Amino acid sequence: MSHRLLEESSAEQAQNTNATEDEFCLIRCSDKNDFVIVPQRCITAPSNKIETYETYRIEINGNQCEGTVILKGTKRDCERLHYNITSKSSNDAPAAEVDRTPETNTEQFAAASSSASHIPTNMNEESNNDNDDDDEDTSQNNILMRMVQLLLASSVQSNDNEDGEIHKVRCGACGTYPIKRDRYKCLNCEGLDMCGRCFARRKEFRHHKSGHAFAHFKSPGELFGRIFKDNEVTFSNLKALYVDENHESITCDGCNREPIKGLRFKCDTCSNYDLCQQCVDRNVTTKAHKSTHSLIVLSRRMVQQIPAEDIQIDNQLGSGAFGSVYKARWLSKKHRVTCKAITLLKTDDTDVLEKSFLKDLAAYAELSGTYILKTYGYATLIQGENIKYMVIMEYMSRGSLSKVIKENGSQLSLRRRLDMARNIASGMRKIHEHRLVHRDIQPDNILVNENDVAKIGDMGIVRFFNPLNQQTQISCQSYMPPEYYHVF
Repeated sequence: MSHRLLEESSAEQAQNTNATEDEFCLIRCSDKNDFVIVPQRCITAPSNKIETYETYRIEINGNQCEGTVILKGTKRDCERLHYNITSKSSNDAPAAEVDRTPETNTEQFAAASSSASHIPTNMNEESNNDNDDDDEDTSQNNILMRMVQLLLASSVQSNDNEDGEIHKVRCGACGTYPIKRDRYKCLNCEGLDMCGRCFARRKEFRHHKSGHAFAHFKSPGELFGRIFKDNEVTFSNLKALYVDENHESITCDGCNREPIKGLRFKCDTCSNYDLCQQCVDRNVTTKAHKSTHSLIVLSRRMVQQIPAEDIQIDNQLGSGAFGSVYKARWLSKKHRVTCKAITLLKTDDTDVLEKSFLKDLAAYAELSGTYILKTYGYATLIQGENIKYMVIMEYMSRGSLSKVIKENGSQLSLRRRLDMARNIASGMRKIHEHRLVHRDIQPDNILVNENDVAKIGDMGIVRFFNPLNQQTQISCQSYMPPEYYHVF
């Protein structure tokens, strides 16, 4: 009896050893944009801490590189997924063409179907020689998941192309291609771009540091309201183009020079903290600013004025005390937007109100972040003696969070809900870091896009927080925080 128990124990230990040896990862290399399969022991992190879609340092044959984990599993699982990712591109095109985006819906579907068509044949061929049912089920599930991802990618890509917010570059941190909606190009590192999610997480790798300066592309190829080729967006070129630009009434917080001349660099963390080019070159830090804080390069004209005839108004999405909101199309950009129309009545204070409106709009545009609704610019329309301002913002296809909860609340997974909560918390953190209060946070003012990313909207009623003054109550009673009623 004891001999049998020892044999079973030995067999169990051998099985655990083999399972450990069979733990592999499919890695996307950050420096070569290529895929490799490595044992988990090659990753400089405990095996139980390795997570998919996270970036780690990899040691291969004595050499080190950065890489993003695409899949964890057996070596065969990794090989099958690697085959289905690379088989079409390796047969039909050189490596540089792997990331080509299909131009039409037909091409997208054909590309996805072609990649998926390799899967059943490959799976059946190997399953004939495999008697491990559990392992086979795992492999089949992984492959079926890949098929679904291919088809979903085709569908999402089609929708995003209509919105015109596809940046055909790869995120150097997570490997995502293409970058959608917000793109951050590092001006200190050659050829490095980051998606909005990685930028918000302040990811660092290789020679890249979070305190570097970035150019923020809200629309593909467009910066400061003008079109740039990708190789034109460099420190040296931007310095030369904007050397004579004066930023009126804006003081450098590093050297107290007013106004800032040339490029202006705004801290993405500190409230109203700006640096001139000379202070950035000398790595000057004053007040609460730190060298790890990201800087966003800005031009004098932060808010773009868009011709009113370039905006085609469609159906009304909602209305409130601050104006009406419409679904619209930005004709020259060929993508959908949201238009918030605000009418200023002709009075003696019209000029003062107009200047205040434009100043606030510029502040909100500078605050724009990954989880805050983007402001593209504004248009004006004269209606008799009155002026109608149209604030052009990004379109969120799923509408408000309250609508999502009402229509699909029961279908949202726990992970999806936690992701949305984290999006909202990240957006609110940025607002508060800039010493602003929103004053109306509620589900109606949280907008959700087609990828279930939640962003904070209705920035028109944000106000700078002054601890010496009691703020006016605007928010819905049910969503007011208890500390708001404290008397300062």
